[in-house]
Amino acid sequence: MNILLYTLFLQLFSLAVVPYAQLKRVSVLLAFIPMFSILSLWNNTNINGNIFSSVVSFGDGFACFGLCFTSLWVVSLSVFIFPICLMLITGLRAIAAFVVIQCCVVLSLLSLDLIIFYIVFESSLIVLYLLIGRKRYGSISAAYNIAIYTFCSGLCFLVTSFAVKFSTGTSNILLVGETTNYFVAAGIFSLMAVKAPLAPVHLWLPEAHVYAPTAGSVILAGVILKVSIVGMHLYLLPIYPEFIAAYFPIISLTCFGSFICSSYSTLKQIDLKKIVAYSSISHMAIVTLAALTNTGAGIQGSIIYCVAHGLVSPALFILVGILYKNTNTKLLLYIKGISYTAPILWSLLTFFTLGNLSFPLFPNFIAEIICLVALFKIHEIYAYFFILFSALATVYSSLMLGRLKGGNLSNTPECTKLDFFIILPLVISTVITGIGYI
Repeated sequence: MNILLYTLFLQLFSLAVVPYAQLKRVSVLLAFIPMFSILSLWNNTNINGNIFSSVVSFGDGFACFGLCFTSLWVVSLSVFIFPICLMLITGLRAIAAFVVIQCCVVLSLLSLDLIIFYIVFESSLIVLYLLIGRKRYGSISAAYNIAIYTFCSGLCFLVTSFAVKFSTGTSNILLVGETTNYFVAAGIFSLMAVKAPLAPVHLWLPEAHVYAPTAGSVILAGVILKVSIVGMHLYLLPIYPEFIAAYFPIISLTCFGSFICSSYSTLKQIDLKKIVAYSSISHMAIVTLAALTNTGAGIQGSIIYCVAHGLVSPALFILVGILYKNTNTKLLLYIKGISYTAPILWSLLTFFTLGNLSFPLFPNFIAEIICLVALFKIHEIYAYFFILFSALATVYSSLMLGRLKGGNLSNTPECTKLDFFIILPLVISTVITGIGYI
């Protein structure tokens, strides 16, 4: 744990001392170092028990960091995704922004203190706000949406965190214990619902994806959305299980509404980034509901789904970014016949689209089966409902692939060798996890 934390601070320190000409090379090399510390953490963490491992405390217990089953998987995913993000960007300011986002997101995943979690996680969203609101290609309107949705929910979370601090004397989840304060539980759930996101507070995500750079969409879909699931597992389920049990029908209706609205919205989109973004919202609705069943299968299925979605969805955003770089458009109306002009790009797009709709032998399929098993244990109607409307994923995926494959040739260039080698780790990881889960 200490090695991982020191590596994060070393990356921040390198921004001040490394010459600008060598900054990207040094940042990419330093981004690979946490992978070795993660391997040692896998050996030292008991993933089969509900215990925290490698707990580190600073400032007389004020800042406490540790790992459990849920956070270990997502931290491993984030450490794997961040080097890919750094290879996708070129500007010095963008490199510095992504290094700061990496450090803040990993610290939020490791944090065992509510107030520290709020500080580091909201800090990453401030940097993301600046990336999306950049002058040339960004949108200040999309940046304002992030500010309004995330900062308002974060303020509710901060108020509830101080309420926990004043009522129990600590905001450390290792010392709080199980309580029945529904007001505090509702504040925590409000933050996680916005970050997941769930309808009706989901409108910030599609706009953020459209105007974010490709690396920004990758980090947003691959890591930042998963922080909400880890937060539910760490801060909501162990401390406020009675709140989840009492309001589970309302929570399930919220997840169902989010799943249906996002799936139907996907059918109407012609922007490739919005299609992938709305499909991510529908997937996160399944993950959230499975996680809040508070069963072993639900927690395990939600974490596996987070890892699977964190591999497939970023790959789709990278492919959309390649299409945009080659054609200067993300609209389906102007991209036709790529199976003839760019067969490798078309094959990769078909591969990850099948993974996105939970095709067998993909990790998404295994994760969705486990989530459905958890829903069957709660009530059969929940599982049947998701099975029925999951057919919408097949519809919009088939429509997208059909529009891209057919029609007049658009002379779309093939992906370059650099583009292929950037996305190759995601292909290999998807195959390995799909076979490994089986």
